[in-house]
Amino acid sequence: LEHCGGIDAIRATTEALLQVISSPYFIDENEVSISASIGCALYPEDAHDADTLVKHADIAMYRAKNNGKNAIAFFDNHMVSSDAQEYQLAKELRYALENDELCMFYQPRIDLNSGQMCSVEALMRWFKTSGDGTEVRAYPDVFIALAEKIGLISKLDTYALHYCCKQAAQWAQNGTPLQVSVNVSVTQLQQDDFVATIVDAITQYQLDPRLIELEITESAAMTDVESNIRKLSKLKEIGIQVSIDDFGTGYSSLSYLKKLPVSRLKIDRSFIQDIIHVDGSEQVDAAIVRSIVALGKIMQLGLVAEGIETQAQHEFICSLDCDQAQGYLYEKPVSAKSITALLSDECDHQTINAINYGSVGDDKAA
Repeated sequence: LEHCGGIDAIRATTEALLQVISSPYFIDENEVSISASIGCALYPEDAHDADTLVKHADIAMYRAKNNGKNAIAFFDNHMVSSDAQEYQLAKELRYALENDELCMFYQPRIDLNSGQMCSVEALMRWFKTSGDGTEVRAYPDVFIALAEKIGLISKLDTYALHYCCKQAAQWAQNGTPLQVSVNVSVTQLQQDDFVATIVDAITQYQLDPRLIELEITESAAMTDVESNIRKLSKLKEIGIQVSIDDFGTGYSSLSYLKKLPVSRLKIDRSFIQDIIHVDGSEQVDAAIVRSIVALGKIMQLGLVAEGIETQAQHEFICSLDCDQAQGYLYEKPVSAKSITALLSDECDHQTINAINYGSVGDDKAA
């Protein structure tokens, strides 16, 4: 530390480095700029060997990201407990992504007129196998939030897309085609190569584009909406459908919503959970759901109710003439093997009633 001129000298050097990195430059006449987060660990104060020193600098770098990015953070021992765990999980997530440890489960979506499974929503899962068997390494709300934080979410999205296209192609080849709905993050949607990424995946697996649906949250759809309209219109031209997920939780402009090339609105589960009082009377949320359904029908959009867990909820959305639904009342997210068995049963018996009024599942890590 003394040879470096002290912490003040190190801070001055790193601040100058940040300034240089963030200086704008031109690519094909377009001005672009980048930012960085810098973590610093000092020898011998913070570590006595190179590996630990680098690890502590990396932990400090994550703290800099937490502080708003384009920042500098110096390591201290208070970071070790929580940040070290996050650092380890981030390291394992990168490994899992590179070594196919992540997989997709699929939750059936039910056609409310026929009671048949009409499509599935793909949901990512992360399992670890050890001597004691297979267990959940982290739940989606944890590792997806982490992926967003460390800049890995686009790779996670692309992984999910290819995984689902490959599976959808397999079902189609088996003679049981089934549409798969894949979630798209706002980060991936904003990528310049977003359309090319989707098209490349479909082409690679020789998949009918109609067998893939993209789910985009309402807030993501309204981010740089004019660009989104252009991108999604190109995908619609080749047959890919788009749905607005979690509808009603964002701040959509109806003037833009009617321009977006979407096929469906998915009514957020938060409006479904409390639509019926214990005494059978309706909650305010029921009025909100009625309004969303009315809006969707006026705009000639399909309507999907999420989070159906009780018979009363099922009967309510059926009374509104909602098109489709998904939730634990019908089926929890299951493996591709389980969906294949359902499809095989449908093929053998010509028809399948996918609505199962058994107990609501306990595994709610959807």
